[in-house]
Amino acid sequence: MKIFKILSFAIYGLLISCANKDKKSQINSLESNEKVQWILDKKNATDTSYIHKAISTYKDLIKKNKSKEVFNILTSSATYLADQEKFDIAYTNFIEREFLIRRPNIDIKNKLRVIYYLVFYYNAKMNFKKVKEYGNIVSKLQVNDKDDKNNLARIYTKIVNVHFHSSQLDSSYHYNNKSIRLYQEINDKVGVLESQINAVRLKLFNKQYKECLKKIDSIIAEAEKLKDDNLILRAYLQKIEIYSILESPFYNSLNDTVYNRFVNNKKLLSSRRLICKLYYMQSLLFRGDYKKTKVLLKDIEKEIIDSNFTTVIDFYNYLNQLYQIEINSVDLDTDFYNQLLLKYKKEKDFFGCQNVYPLLISDATRKGDLKKALALSEESFKTYNLYASQENANKIMEYEVKYKTEKLNNKIQINKIELEKRNRTILLLGTIIFILCSFVFIYYLIDKQKKLRKIDEEKKYFTNQLFYKIEEERKRIATDLHDSISCDLLELKTIDNFKKDGKILEIINNLRQISRNLHPSMFERLRLKSSIEDLVIKLQDNQDFFISADIEYNNSLEVNVELQLYRIIQETLNNIIKHSQAKAVLIVLKENKDSIVLEIKDNGVGFDFKEKFESKKSFGIHSIVQRANSIGAKITVNSNSLGTVVNLEIKK
Repeated sequence: MKIFKILSFAIYGLLISCANKDKKSQINSLESNEKVQWILDKKNATDTSYIHKAISTYKDLIKKNKSKEVFNILTSSATYLADQEKFDIAYTNFIEREFLIRRPNIDIKNKLRVIYYLVFYYNAKMNFKKVKEYGNIVSKLQVNDKDDKNNLARIYTKIVNVHFHSSQLDSSYHYNNKSIRLYQEINDKVGVLESQINAVRLKLFNKQYKECLKKIDSIIAEAEKLKDDNLILRAYLQKIEIYSILESPFYNSLNDTVYNRFVNNKKLLSSRRLICKLYYMQSLLFRGDYKKTKVLLKDIEKEIIDSNFTTVIDFYNYLNQLYQIEINSVDLDTDFYNQLLLKYKKEKDFFGCQNVYPLLISDATRKGDLKKALALSEESFKTYNLYASQENANKIMEYEVKYKTEKLNNKIQINKIELEKRNRTILLLGTIIFILCSFVFIYYLIDKQKKLRKIDEEKKYFTNQLFYKIEEERKRIATDLHDSISCDLLELKTIDNFKKDGKILEIINNLRQISRNLHPSMFERLRLKSSIEDLVIKLQDNQDFFISADIEYNNSLEVNVELQLYRIIQETLNNIIKHSQAKAVLIVLKENKDSIVLEIKDNGVGFDFKEKFESKKSFGIHSIVQRANSIGAKITVNSNSLGTVVNLEIKK
């Protein structure tokens, strides 16, 4: 009885413990779901603890083996942060490491989200190498989902900027056109206009200023209809840039208007709002209003320090340095800026050069060295023309090549059609001539009985020759079929029923391959060298060993001899594939003064040549030797555990 009570209390305690564990598990699960939902809410991305919570939640779920759905948390947070230009180096390193670790198992949607963040981050940091690296990854992706297309298009716009700063107009045009097409597919009007602004910026290299102004005004009008402040400001900033290049009298007034309209707009991206302020500051410097410039420099100093954009920081430093020079408070470190100028020129960074030249010119002017200031101004102008002209020349050349290629393709197509018509005409004439000749020939046979008997004798002779050739060909086909088909058919008896369909398909494919190998297509035209090279390429694509060919041969042999050499190479390679377990194969064909040498090497397991040759079952080796004998070639085979070398020599 006591034992029964003890057991009852033990079971009751166990049940209570399990219930508590289940309850605790449910609470943990509930807390985990709440954290996930909080992270997936885009509004929370502005929270200062958002990045820390996203990473910690991700790590917790990874520990709980929820790797299938967990990566979505990280990629969603990355997208939200990129949209709001909130970049953090520790977060970037973490997400990049996780992406590289889990990349093979990440679907396209999450892959695009991660690269979307990384491209935005490295573009902001002016790390163009990284942007191009990730750009190469996404350029190979095929997307169908609307969100995926949107992310891919926005990635392309950042890649445009990278190539633009490297003065690579061809690549900039390429990616910008791709982004426009994607935005059009998903009917994203804002995205299309953003890409059109990029196109205007690219056209500035061609000095099409009037066309650029006309286009940017139409974009501003469309942006105003969409009521997208970020888009409107971007368009106005581009117009200010054009006015600056043209030294327009409206430059200062436009800066004032844009600054007053957008300076306090909290909906704007921080980078665009800062550029708006910096453009206005530059306008103040050009006007000589140093008092306002000083106030503005001080007001935005903290924003600049907190900024994640290298271009914005560099632009601020440039304006600050220019201001200091203008008020004669500091001397410019000319050695540093001359080195920086050389660096920008080497990288073909036109905009970097244009930020350095004004500093050097202002410094020279302040010091009274007008000759140097004039020389720097001319150099600045030449640098701009050099990059613009060079890129234009490259672009024109590219379009000329494309035009010539299209023209050549059209010409080839026309010639093909004309050739088909000509062939049909020749075939028709040939048929008519054949019919006429047949009538003449029949009449001739009837009239000349003696010649008829002679023709009968010739027919018998050719028939005997035909049968002889057929028997020879049958013998060769039997040799080719032996290893490939008979062994497979024997194996078919022993395998399971559910594997038979696959094996049958394999046998069918082998038969097709053998039928193609009965006579290499276009051999008479390609000859031996090209046929070997084509064979090497096919094998390299379909086999897991490395194969290469070293050929120095000038088609000095007759076609039938070349064909037998080609068959010998085929048969040898077939034996290597089936039996040698080789990792590398080399084919060497050399034409010497008195002879032609063929050598085929592999690093396989080797075999006993004498034993194989004496065996009646070794059809492959016998076939190789018989073909060599038929063309009067001397053949030797050396084989051991390090590999096999087949050497064949033909005297001219």
